[in-house]
Amino acid sequence: MKDLQERGLGEKEGSVALTAQQVKEIFNDKFLNPNTPEGLLY
Repeated sequence: MKDLQERGLGEKEGSVALTAQQVKEIFNDKFLNPNTPEGLLY
């Protein structure tokens, strides 16, 4: 990672936190709902 950063290819700022709205959208997704066919696959 350090090598990538030295060559200007690594992210130096760190990560950006998810917003509350993004978290809600993730948890409301049909893939996380065990009552849907898609949710039963995971």
